[in-house]
Amino acid sequence: MSQELTVDGLVWGIFWGVIWSFLSTPFGWATLAIFILGCAANVLSTERK
Repeated sequence: MSQELTVDGLVWGIFWGVIWSFLSTPFGWATLAIFILGCAANVLSTERK
């Protein structure tokens, strides 16, 4: 159990490390903004139907 939690924590650590290093660049923020706008547009288009 403790080994699984350690592996899970390691995966999350790498995951957030990649995200934070990605967001430290303007390109990362632009990609994130496009992703959020795409999700918002998707939600709005499904609600209209």
